[in-house]
Amino acid sequence: MFFRQQFSISKVVSKGSGDEVKGHIIGIALGIINSCVTIMERKPRKVLENTEGMRAMPSIVAFTKDNKRLVGMSAKHQTVANP
Repeated sequence: MFFRQQFSISKVVSKGSGDEVKGHIIGIALGIINSCVTIMERKPRKVLENTEGMRAMPSIVAFTKDNKRLVGMSAKHQTVANP
């Protein structure tokens, strides 16, 4: 079965002096397997990296027995130890 990635685009806007509007465009690709975030401050756009330096991270959230929330690769590693 084929699944298409869904994109969510938000524009973050702030008022400058007078009528000047400043803003950034943020795109979020929520995939079934991986997700990533892109920000466009100026051209070209920039794909944000997570704390592990990866541009795309697994679309996984896990909770440990002591109620810690894990996301991305740490959550994926948790699935092996705690299915």
